[in-house]
Amino acid sequence: MSGKKPDPIDVAVGQRIRLGRQAKGMSQQVLAGHLGLTFQQIQKYEKGANRVGASRLSKIGQILGVEPARLLADGAMAAQGKDRGMLALMQTPGCFELVSAYNRIKERQDRRLAIRVVERLGS
Repeated sequence: MSGKKPDPIDVAVGQRIRLGRQAKGMSQQVLAGHLGLTFQQIQKYEKGANRVGASRLSKIGQILGVEPARLLADGAMAAQGKDRGMLALMQTPGCFELVSAYNRIKERQDRRLAIRVVERLGS
């Protein structure tokens, strides 16, 4: 192995793919099946170890219901440090589930209560 680090844009695009996949409740195996790949290849894309070609990025966008340009543009922003903190935060175990559950809360006062509970637990 060369030990070369992945390009930050490839890493950020991979993180966006992972978040989109998780938002759909889709496993790496299912996404891989749609693309005719192995789940290991999806892992490599999500870690940025392998670059995602334009045609494959387009197909992934279709499957996830995301504009491919958004995955790339957001990836470029993240690589420049503009939203790296949010991407890192969303990779924290349980964070995605917490945000998804919060997003399902309809009442404004219940959302405020949820924030207070989480803040209290975090202090």
